[in-house]
Amino acid sequence: MNSVHDGYGTLRKGVIAEAAIQRCLQLWLDERVRLSCGDAMSACFSFGLTYIKERKGEASGAEIAPNAPLDEVLFACLQELLEGGDSTAYAIKIIGYVKM
Repeated sequence: MNSVHDGYGTLRKGVIAEAAIQRCLQLWLDERVRLSCGDAMSACFSFGLTYIKERKGEASGAEIAPNAPLDEVLFACLQELLEGGDSTAYAIKIIGYVKM
């Protein structure tokens, strides 16, 4: 597996990269997009894992990472598990980052 889909990539730097990161988060955390696109959204869980690992220290309030509300991330992960999607292993790892 490569870094595009293994949760061990690195985030790119720069204005364009930040815009792409924010758009990816918006799409991943939108239930309608996940339901419409199915396993095409699997890579978002790998990206989400990388994003959370790198930015969890910058989170505020009810976020797991900046612009990643804890409740929306958990909902996405639980939905992936319940549907038996391609990214259940990533969903479990992300849930592991949550301090209950």
